[in-house]
Amino acid sequence: MFESVNNIEGYDIDFFNKKNVYELQEFINESWREGHILSRNIDLLDWQYFDKRENRYNFVYARSQNTNLIDGIFGFIPTYHFDPNLNENRELWGAIWQIEKKRVNVKGLGSVLYKYVFDTIHPKTFANLGISQIAQDIYKRWGFAVSIFSQYYIPNYKTREFKIANFNTINAVNVVNNNVTIEEIYSLDSVNINLRNTYPVKSYEYFNNRYKNHPFYKYHFFMLINQGIQQYVLVTRVNKANDAKAMRIVDIIGEFNGLNIIQPIQKILDSYDCEYIDCLNFGISKTIFVSAGFAERNENDLNIVPHYFEPFIRQNIDIGAAVLAPAEYLAFKGDSDQDRPNM
Repeated sequence: MFESVNNIEGYDIDFFNKKNVYELQEFINESWREGHILSRNIDLLDWQYFDKRENRYNFVYARSQNTNLIDGIFGFIPTYHFDPNLNENRELWGAIWQIEKKRVNVKGLGSVLYKYVFDTIHPKTFANLGISQIAQDIYKRWGFAVSIFSQYYIPNYKTREFKIANFNTINAVNVVNNNVTIEEIYSLDSVNINLRNTYPVKSYEYFNNRYKNHPFYKYHFFMLINQGIQQYVLVTRVNKANDAKAMRIVDIIGEFNGLNIIQPIQKILDSYDCEYIDCLNFGISKTIFVSAGFAERNENDLNIVPHYFEPFIRQNIDIGAAVLAPAEYLAFKGDSDQDRPNM
């Protein structure tokens, strides 16, 4: 993939550490986005990116030997950040990748940062989520599978006025009377579900540290049970905007199997007073979501199911994804840095 990428003279490439992390925050503020939360909230930066075992941040930099300034950064999040036992899997998500464009005109500097991470960690899988069209074109040239996240939703059929979503049309629902129930659970200790045999590999320790122990967000866990047998767990978070709420599925523990869940989902939406529930996903068949009772938002959809809440933007947003993996790969909104505080 990086056969044509060569090291560039005049630059030192290394990982940020506690002594120079202020330079990372300054670069993010000045060269990525002014006022970005990672530039001003060291607690969030440490929680999401500081590797205690290696005593370094999961951010690499390119420092000019001439000016001593940081001219580029590349960040990543490994699954083992949330469970050290996943270390041997070496699965990474890309994060902020930026070159200082105002003063730097060095072709290939961003690729060198990428190559440094790959040469250092040798990842088994790598995915970058929420990428621009320019980034998608780069990843295509590098041999990544590039696509757009699918978005599926179920409206709350009792909602009379939608303040977050805009449902111009709501399709007729095929409600299935079955033995499926959904129960909110407050601990994963009682969960006895086989985890997915797909990439990226996750563990119960991962789910606990990524979601249950999140220092800033509160996540809700809902277990689906069919005829007394645990099926899977929906990991969700409630978003607020315009004096209204929406529930978003950010991950799924176990195998999402398409059992119709419209009736129990309506009870959850009622109890949390949410307009709808939605799920961004890469890798699960549309057939399974439709069987479960979800509708798909597509590019010709007259309905608006917002993605951005911090700040809130009432429009449909397509989220790009680039994946490099040896086998089946699933991605959700909770992966990488797609579900973190932004304000």
